[in-house]
Amino acid sequence: MRLLTALLPRAPSRVQPPTCGDVLVAWRDAALWNDRDGSELQAIAETILLRSTPPDIRLRHANGQEVVYARQVTARRPVVGRIQGYRRLAHGMRLLSGAVGGNASASVAAGAVNITVTAPSCRRGRGSGALVPISATPEQQLGLIARHGVSLSAFNGLRMGMGGSQVGLSSPSVLRESRKRLAGLPSKGVFVTASGAHLMSIKAAVHEKLDALSASNSFVERLLRDEHLQPVSQTVAHEVPPADDPGSGAAAPPANVMDVHLTLGLDKGGDPSSVNIVMGVINQRRPQKIDNTILGAVCLANKDRYDEVAEMLSEHLEQVGQLVREGVVFGGVRRAVRRFFSGDYEALCTVHGHKGPSATMPCLNCLSTRAPSSAHADLDTLYGTLQDVDRPTPSHPRSASHLVRMVAAGAPGASPGQQISDLSQAGHRSIDRPPLFTIDPRQIVPIPLHVLLGTTLRPLRLAVEIVISCRGSNDGQTFANELAETLRRVVRVRPASYLGGVFIGRDCHTIAQGATPFAAPSLV
Repeated sequence: MRLLTALLPRAPSRVQPPTCGDVLVAWRDAALWNDRDGSELQAIAETILLRSTPPDIRLRHANGQEVVYARQVTARRPVVGRIQGYRRLAHGMRLLSGAVGGNASASVAAGAVNITVTAPSCRRGRGSGALVPISATPEQQLGLIARHGVSLSAFNGLRMGMGGSQVGLSSPSVLRESRKRLAGLPSKGVFVTASGAHLMSIKAAVHEKLDALSASNSFVERLLRDEHLQPVSQTVAHEVPPADDPGSGAAAPPANVMDVHLTLGLDKGGDPSSVNIVMGVINQRRPQKIDNTILGAVCLANKDRYDEVAEMLSEHLEQVGQLVREGVVFGGVRRAVRRFFSGDYEALCTVHGHKGPSATMPCLNCLSTRAPSSAHADLDTLYGTLQDVDRPTPSHPRSASHLVRMVAAGAPGASPGQQISDLSQAGHRSIDRPPLFTIDPRQIVPIPLHVLLGTTLRPLRLAVEIVISCRGSNDGQTFANELAETLRRVVRVRPASYLGGVFIGRDCHTIAQGATPFAAPSLV
């Protein structure tokens, strides 16, 4: 047996492959040569360090079926829009951060390494290349940051990645100093009282806005029109009236006097509810934009009550009066300030000390009574009523001089018999408190959105009323249901769940554009 066993051929011993530890020891001991093992070392390094992008992914299920997911390369357009260009730029930055490694990323964040990013190829671009240093001042950069809601830390991260100060972007410390300087300006300073937060100087803010319009050549002339709707040229400079003239701030300047149109209004709402004093210069394009307005005060209140509004406006009435009396110097010429007051009807009544919509004379522009009545038959005959639809324009408009007399009648030193409580309806004209503003009633303007809401909803209600008057209540109910279905299914609008169920502004425009379904109702 031993002989047979010795004569049998022995199988060669199996060679054990080197472990990872053996490779690491050989690497440290320099046992691997570049000329002999270079290709294998390169393959190992590529396998470990580089991201693998296989052409396809193969998955084998438990039943033996193999599924292959192949890559499909989609060609990108050479010219893309602005938003897609920004997305590609952000994607490139992420790939760059992943490729350079942690140390390089830390160097970029610390400012030791600058990365030049080329501009995206988009239709609005002026060409590719390195970012050109911007010329915006730190104050202008701070304004852009505040406008778009970007924090200083996020802005600094973008700044360091794009080259820091080499591209003209200010550091956070410089921006903080600029913020302190702006806060110290009279046009930007804010003080807080029991009524709320107020702008320190509305007068300085208006002058600053006019200087900005002049520097950017964005001032737009707003000419008044005559009775034939023709623009009246302005050729006369404003002259400052005497200081002892009580009606100088109430009367409107003549149409041929060069002027600046200034709006002052109240706006309430928000959560928590607040009453805001907003001013604006109409002599510019799109003056209704929030960026083109001046926020004068923010006061926490649920309603614009007379006492609260009087306390709020008392901080700014003197400055507004100086603006109206003295005017402003623009382009080397003194211009008059034509003041307009805007707001909803409740705010307008509050500021003028008016009783409101249920008063005998509810209109703020004319003396017409609300409806014919036996108690005020003489006033109905003299001034007419709001139901006199045959009169195209009010024949008896209100005047600024009457507001001045009401201010004097409501003053503490008014003589007996001349106080507001002593006057008759023809004397106080539904004004039971001293007006906070003395302004030409022709310069009282409602909010355009409220006019749009009212003029859109009122014709629809009149259509229902006409059907009820001509066909009866049953047909009117049927017509109202059909009208509601047409609005919901054809025009695709519905009343809002707030403010009494009116349509929002966007829906009002939709109703006006899709007015064809209402041209021939089936019941009329």
